Amino acid sequence: EEIEWPDALFVDWMFLGFFLVTSSLFASVPAVVLGWLLRPALTEETLGFILAGSTWLLFPVMLLSLLENGSPINPLSGQVWRSMGRVSRSWLTFYVLSAVVVAEQIVGVWLSLLSGVATAVVLGPAIVVSGMVIYYRLLGRLALCCSVSVAAADEEMW
Repeated sequence: EEIEWPDALFVDWMFLGFFLVTSSLFASVPAVVLGWLLRPALTEETLGFILAGSTWLLFPVMLLSLLENGSPINPLSGQVWRSMGRVSRSWLTFYVLSAVVVAEQIVGVWLSLLSGVATAVVLGPAIVVSGMVIYYRLLGRLALCCSVSVAAADEEMW
């Protein structure tokens, strides 16, 4: 497969980063609403876990939907939701592997913090960045599986 590198002029492609921001915001909306509705009953730790869980579950769906629609403000794509049924095994594999990557990042950063500030300053960012590279690579492979599946389904229809 061929990798498409961005152009040298960052202004041409920096707007694409807005998709990451808005997909994160859309993915956190259910947790924020739940937290607002149950605010007296929830502790800050519980709300943090709900926010992390909501973002982990919904971020890939929101990001792929935004990219499919070509709009950073339209988070619902029928093609993405349809792919969840057609390639559910790929979605499940992505979530399992992404959970492993997130757990590795949490444990790695926690262990580096226990080792001291100097170790945390050096290892913490390296652990987080390597985990992000792996996560987005997994998400890219999931997007490829979804794209191929939806294209095959469309071809079968015609």
